[in-house]
This record gives sequence, C-alpha cells and structure tokens, in this order.
Amino acid sequence: MNVRPNNPLIVQSDGKILLEAKHAKYEEVRDFLSYFSELESSPELLHTYRITPLSLWNAASSGMESKVIIDNLQTYSKFGLPKEIIEEIEDMLGRYGLVQLVPHPTNPKEKIRLRFETAFVAKLVTEDPRLRSNVLADDNNNWCILKGHRGLFKQRALLSRWPVQDLAGFVDGDHLDVTLRTELKSNGKPFAPRDYQQEAADRWFQEGKPSGGCGVVVLACGAGKTIVGITAMNLVNRKTLILATNQASVNQWIREILDKTELTADDVGAYTGESKEIKSITVATYQILTWRRSKNAVFEHLHLFEEENWGLV
Repeated sequence: MNVRPNNPLIVQSDGKILLEAKHAKYEEVRDFLSYFSELESSPELLHTYRITPLSLWNAASSGMESKVIIDNLQTYSKFGLPKEIIEEIEDMLGRYGLVQLVPHPTNPKEKIRLRFETAFVAKLVTEDPRLRSNVLADDNNNWCILKGHRGLFKQRALLSRWPVQDLAGFVDGDHLDVTLRTELKSNGKPFAPRDYQQEAADRWFQEGKPSGGCGVVVLACGAGKTIVGITAMNLVNRKTLILATNQASVNQWIREILDKTELTADDVGAYTGESKEIKSITVATYQILTWRRSKNAVFEHLHLFEEENWGLV
C-alpha cells in the first residue's frame, strides 16, 4: 500500500472521511469535500465527513464526475482508497440520469412524465416495491407520477439507488425586476456580492436550466447567506416568498432587501403574527404558516402558497 503520511485525508470503507483541520491544505480540501460529502462533526483537530447516496446525488446534479472525485480523493488521501468507496462513487454517479422527470406533454398541471434510459431500467423502477404506489401508467405506454408526489418519489427512488435527474422545471411566477444596488442605501458604501456568494447563487440557478432553481446552499455562519438569497432573487426576477425562522429574521431579510436592491417598502411585506402584508416580496415565518387553532383544525395561513403566483420560494 502506498502510504503518504503528509497528506490531510483518511478515507474509510464505510464512507467516513477524516480531515486534519490544521493541515496546510485544509481549506482547499474542505471546499472539495463539500461538493460530494456531508460534514458530521468539526472538533478542533480532526473534522469528520461522510459520503452518502444523498451527497453523491447532489454532486451528480451539480455536474461533478466520478473520476474527478476519485482522482482528488486519491491525491489527498494518506492511504489508497478502499475499493468499496470507489465502487460506491462510480455506481451512484453512473446511475444519475437513468431515471428522469420531465414535463408532461398533455397534462403538466397534474402530472410529471417519467423518462427512462432503457426499457430494462423502466422495468426495474416500475416494479420496485418502494415506488410502485407512486408510478402510474400513462398514455402511449409511458409512465408518470402525480405532481404532488414529486418530492416523495425522488426520496423513495434514492432509497432504491436511483438518483433521479429532475428536468420537470417549475412554475414561472409573476415577473418582478430585482436589481442589485451598486451602493448600499443605508450608508452609500459600494456593494456587490462576494465572489463565493455569487458562485453559490450561480450554482443554484444553473443558468436557468430545468435542473436549476432548487436545492440547498450551505455556507458557514456569517458568510452572508441572506446576500446569496438576494442574489438568487436577482437571477430569477420573480415574485418571491421568503420563509424565515422568527420575527427578528423577518426584519433582517426586509432590512437587507431594501438596503441592497432597488426595491422599495411598497414591494416588500411581512406576513407574521404581528402583520399580514402580502406584497411582491413577502417574508413570512414558518410558525405562522403552520399555525392552527387546535390539533384538528386547518392550517389557516397555508393559502399563502397557493393564492399568489410565486416564482421563487
């Protein structure tokens, strides 16, 4: 076995990756790991990551190739890679796109068409016990799912090792010009998203392709995720609903939007326990949307999702 003790990584056969936090290449390797693995713990000296089917699905959907992941892991690792890890990476990324979700040609409001790479893949998926209840026979010997089962189907498909490529797209929503300021309204200082903030928003948006416009952006505390969100609004230019954790976070979002974009107070409203404004940009709390008078009562504010033509949530 080729041992390189000066390298920063140890990759285990169970998918766990150990990274030396004091190594000279720590930041370089950390950024690389973030594309295809999940951070589990970060004590002072040794950070633990794990490769999972979900993290590899995310990597595939962002355009990463298995060879790039494997080659870089081998470059940074103290020891040779376990064959189980190589096989897992190649298998999961090789399966990405074998099952696709695409717009339904005749009933896009209620259904999403399933597209399979081969008839054999179609047989495996449609006969899978986990997926059978979601997959419906469609016209012309095709298959589909109900639009409301989109997330559930993708979750269940991943459990059966089918990382679905979702090309079904989203509702366009009402147009809204969201122009970023070049100077902050509050103090006149120059403003532009930092390079990593712009990159995060661009990776999420994917140039407006059907595979873009959804997902999770993970950044460290204080890295400016609100600015990433505002940059995403600028890329989409659509009526937007923002969900925040509490009233303080709602206030922060509104303050940041008015400070960093050309939008005015007439465009931005708060939908919380204290006020019920619905505007082109509406910032609400999770609590208000899930509030109900009793355990068996209806959720009185969920109508906010359906009654407005949001293009971004």
